[in-house]
Amino acid sequence: MSSVHSYIKIFLFAFVCRLLPKYFLVKLLLFITTIENNGKDKTLLVLNRPFFDLDIEQLRKNKKFNFLTINLIFIGYIQKFYLPKKFQVQTNYQKVQQSDLRHYKFLQGIFEEYLNILGKKFNIVCAVSPHIDYWQPEILRSVCQNKNISFVAICRENPVFDFQKNKVFKYYNKKQFKFQGDLVFVFHQKVKNIFQKAKVFNSSKIIVSGAPRLEAYKKIKKKKLKFIALFDFSIGYFADNAFIMILKYFSKNKNIINKNNLTILIKCKKKENVFFVQNLIRKYDLHSDIFKITYKEKMKNILEQTKFAINYNSLSIADCILSHTPLILLNCKNHSQKNNSKILFKTNYIRKFKRHKKIIKFVKYDKDFEKNFEKISNRLLNLRNTQINFKNTNRDILKEIFFLHKSKTPSSIIEKKINSLK
Repeated sequence: MSSVHSYIKIFLFAFVCRLLPKYFLVKLLLFITTIENNGKDKTLLVLNRPFFDLDIEQLRKNKKFNFLTINLIFIGYIQKFYLPKKFQVQTNYQKVQQSDLRHYKFLQGIFEEYLNILGKKFNIVCAVSPHIDYWQPEILRSVCQNKNISFVAICRENPVFDFQKNKVFKYYNKKQFKFQGDLVFVFHQKVKNIFQKAKVFNSSKIIVSGAPRLEAYKKIKKKKLKFIALFDFSIGYFADNAFIMILKYFSKNKNIINKNNLTILIKCKKKENVFFVQNLIRKYDLHSDIFKITYKEKMKNILEQTKFAINYNSLSIADCILSHTPLILLNCKNHSQKNNSKILFKTNYIRKFKRHKKIIKFVKYDKDFEKNFEKISNRLLNLRNTQINFKNTNRDILKEIFFLHKSKTPSSIIEKKINSLK
């Protein structure tokens, strides 16, 4: 019911926005914009989205720019009833004919007035988007570039595993999508290779920076360990059955969890997923008291208190490694689609983790999954902190997921390049 209420609220908010005149919509955009004035000459307009704030937070800490931040999801809500549904899909908006966009100029006028008002106080040099192909910032992008404000993407998506790379390349190649901004930052050379191969953007303007979010783990101290962290892959990750089986396993073994004074903390990507997981727990009549479900709590705060984590196809694998958190990685076939042949981690990749097998465990999703999962989770429950040694792990494994510069931080690479924009 909560998820239904949430969607009703979104619908009503978007509908009310459709009824408001231009003046009030501009005021609404200004109202939901947060201002961080660091007394600098240059200002970034950040189009924020869940998990992107982990990267932006590091740029903020450096205080090289002023920051104006607006929620990209809300920008979408405001435009919802002005644009056709076919426009409101990633990459699809480039195929929509201008004649089908009756309110395009009206929305342009709103964003233009919004930037004019902010521009009286701040020298906005750059708008920063969390990805190259979201539809929500597209009209704002065109207005920014008309006003000589650069449009940059710090690509929070990082498809570095084999089946991901192939899937993403085929997607962009089929859609013939072209990024129309000024600069793209990616977290790994593999992502740049995908964009180059699919001819998404000028390769000289795709910068491999690494992920600023990794800088948060330079100073991390483990606190009282009270969580087993389960990173949500309940929907959209092609491992639905495995996720449900893990929930059932912990519910069945509630006594073991309570005996160790632990809680199963399920970290969701967004609010809608929280409702989905809550419904799963109700549907299968599981012990809800051992689960805590969150989407807001910061990753670093969670991992500082985590005994071990369970993960699948997620960038948070790197967060676990950097926070010295033992990790169970699921090696699942694609159970949500007809093509059932792809697994995430192939043998040559698993081999790279071999010498860290005490703290990084792979569990294959097969007929023996529950038995093997129980054996490994019990082993990690009994693992003392003194037995955890990630000393040589970081560069070995992280470089498979993120670009790591020998001396420069990701945020400094991004800041330098943005500063060089005219």
